[in-house]
Amino acid sequence: MGERLDIIRKVIDEHVRLTGGIKLVGESVSDLEAYFSLQKAGAELISGRPESLAEKQERLRKTFSYLNEGLRNHFAFEEKNLPPLMGELLMQALKQEHDALLAQLEEAQRNVEGIDAAEPDRSAQLAARFQMRQAVERLLQSVDEHAAREETVLNMIRSALEARD
Repeated sequence: MGERLDIIRKVIDEHVRLTGGIKLVGESVSDLEAYFSLQKAGAELISGRPESLAEKQERLRKTFSYLNEGLRNHFAFEEKNLPPLMGELLMQALKQEHDALLAQLEEAQRNVEGIDAAEPDRSAQLAARFQMRQAVERLLQSVDEHAAREETVLNMIRSALEARD
C-alpha cells in the first residue's frame, strides 16, 4: 500500500512542479525542465529583432526535442507504474492522452520546421513568430489540462488508499 501511495505522490509532485513553475533538478533533462524552457521560448517568440527569428526557431527546435524526451520518460514511468492503481480502461484512456500529446508536440515541431526564418518581409516574420507562439501555447495548454485531469484521478485514488489505513 505504501509503495502505491509513493507512486501517486511522485506523479502528483511532478505535476505540481510543472504547473507551479518549479524546475526539477536532476541528472538528465526532465519533462518539467523542458516544459519551462518551452514556456520561456514561447514568450520570447514575439519580442526581439526580426533577424533573430532563425535563432529563436533553433532554440524552439531544441526545446521541443528536450520536451519530447522528457514527456516520453514521464509517460513511460506512469504507464509502467500506474496500471495496478488505475485499471485497464483508465490506463487505456491515459495512454491515449499521452499519445495525443506526443502527436501534438510532433505537429508543433513540424509547424516550426515549416517556417522560413529567412523571409525578408517584416509582416511575414511577425506572422511566423505569431504562428510559432500559437503552436507553443496550444501545446502548453494541452499539457496543463492533461496534468490537471490526471491529478484529479490520482488524488481520488490516493484518498481511497489513505482511507484503507
